[in-house]
Amino acid sequence: MSNKFRKVLAAVLAGTMVLGSGVVANAAEGSGEGSGSLDVVEATDVFNVVLPTDSGNQFDYILDPTGIIAETDAAKYASASFIPGKTMYFRNEPASGSDVATYSDVSDSIKAYNKSTMDVEIKVQAKLATPSGIDIVTSAPAGGGGANTATPSIYLALKEGGNETAITSAGIVATSSITDAAAHYEVVYATDSKTYKKQLNATASNAKLEDDFDGLFQSYEFNLTGSCNADGKWVGLTEEPPKVSLVWTIEKPENAVAGGPITFTNTGDITLTGLTGAKNFAHRMTLSWGGTTSDNLDSDPNMDWDISQWTEENGGTLKFKLSSGWVSGLSGELVTVTVYLTDGSTLTATTQF
Repeated sequence: MSNKFRKVLAAVLAGTMVLGSGVVANAAEGSGEGSGSLDVVEATDVFNVVLPTDSGNQFDYILDPTGIIAETDAAKYASASFIPGKTMYFRNEPASGSDVATYSDVSDSIKAYNKSTMDVEIKVQAKLATPSGIDIVTSAPAGGGGANTATPSIYLALKEGGNETAITSAGIVATSSITDAAAHYEVVYATDSKTYKKQLNATASNAKLEDDFDGLFQSYEFNLTGSCNADGKWVGLTEEPPKVSLVWTIEKPENAVAGGPITFTNTGDITLTGLTGAKNFAHRMTLSWGGTTSDNLDSDPNMDWDISQWTEENGGTLKFKLSSGWVSGLSGELVTVTVYLTDGSTLTATTQF
């Protein structure tokens, strides 16, 4: 083979390689696929409350209008310790390390704790049976000491959050909000269920009710207090003092964080918390009692407003106080306040004036 032929053949082969290489590059193709996974907490809200369900006999009460207990050195009660000068007594549990009960005019408390990630509302309903020979009054009767000719009267009140509300035969309802414990929660991955979940951190989950709860969780408590008239004609009265019935409940909020809670006291104070720019006060508020509704309450020029922690743009905490005219005019009434919000929803609370 001549050198000239070899050079021609080499040139042809080199061109073929270049062309072949170009054809392969232009026809190259790849493929692949990927599957997605979602990492998210299954339950973002946790409802967890500690609420006593049985009061035992802590709301039983003793009437002592004539002071006979002190006069007999509490002989009927195994010489238990009685706070002197009272006309109504509740048995209080002995102090730690003692077996001697103390009797005072304030009952032991029912105390609830909120261990949830959201604020919760507790509702307490109280009612007195209707007596025939005893008057139920809405303020503590005078000390008396007269001729013992007045009609026997009894005052029994629900004591909670610094408020004291007289219990009536018609019944009363008190509501209050307990702030969340969200700061004590953490998110963990549960290997058994292969899911993420919210749970109390180690400190909060190991806390003991009698030692640590007050330092970790927000609470609400209530008790009873009362008295009777010392000048009443109690001697010879055959009727038993009226029975008091109480029911307390906490339910998981339907919208745990929407709108925030509302509180309403019998001194006329109304507080809205947790308001936002999207769910804010709509400048409308009503009061309802005994089949009557008063509209546009917020336009009352005598109402006190506290907007130091609230703005029209961002919400926050908004406080109102009814004028003294409203408070005195509503005396003895079971009143519901309804507050309208900008998203169309409402917040309500009820209290006994």
